[in-house]
Amino acid sequence: MENHGVVTNEDLAGCGLPRATVTRWCEMERLVRVAPRTYLLVELADDLSYYAAALASCPTGVLSHRAAGALLGLDGITDPFPEVSLPGSPRSIRWAMFHRSKDLQPFDVEEVRGLRCTNATRTLCDLGAVEDELAVERALESALRRGLTKVSRLRWRAEQLARPGRSGPGVLLRVLDERPDDAEPTGSELETRFLQCLRDAGIPAPERQHAVRLRSGGTARLDVAWPEERVFAELDGAAWHDGWEARRRDMRRQTAVVALGWRPLRFTWDDVVDDPDGTASAVSLALLSAAREEGA
Repeated sequence: MENHGVVTNEDLAGCGLPRATVTRWCEMERLVRVAPRTYLLVELADDLSYYAAALASCPTGVLSHRAAGALLGLDGITDPFPEVSLPGSPRSIRWAMFHRSKDLQPFDVEEVRGLRCTNATRTLCDLGAVEDELAVERALESALRRGLTKVSRLRWRAEQLARPGRSGPGVLLRVLDERPDDAEPTGSELETRFLQCLRDAGIPAPERQHAVRLRSGGTARLDVAWPEERVFAELDGAAWHDGWEARRRDMRRQTAVVALGWRPLRFTWDDVVDDPDGTASAVSLALLSAAREEGA
């Protein structure tokens, strides 16, 4: 259904549905009242129904913060809670969170899957109000990776929106300040988490998406690398398990890089997320061993 199974009193009246039928459908739980003037037609509900219901009950609002991040498919959204920004007084709906915003501009808003939401730039400016810096960094890298925004635009908009008492833009500016100016976006959320793991352990930041010229004349692009030590790490996310052929190509590429004298490391999601200390220790030992060989 166009509006994700959500209908309003006006929609029902426009369809000529008698009030008695509406009452009967509610008693049968075919129709569920989820907000003032707003109902959910259960048989047509989907994963975005509560987002649509929040907007239907608040016509001047747009999805924002975590809801917008989830709708845009950004990394780092731990709880895709229904959140709406609007210029006026917020509605009283227990299952949604409302943010009053008087500086939301038309260029801050786009439509995704039929729902109004803040675009990637504004979402990242707002996200730090409800998520920590690590989550904002993950969302940032995914937005840059997909070409949804640019560092220069993010900094410009965050500086416009920053003011005392508003935490979101300040969090984003701190994340941008810590990010290397010429860094490529990470290749995945796993790579972002890996870099965060290294930073927490005090390990020097590697180069991202480092290109190595192979003897065959081709080029291998490594997830992260320390070129001076000739150490590289590959992060095996879900895509690595998509099929044997993809894994075989990946291993052939690794063999060709190792033949040039590089030292390989491989880590999975479980390694990085569940055992960050062990992951950092393995990287540290590899860099130390490479430095000793270089000095021998």
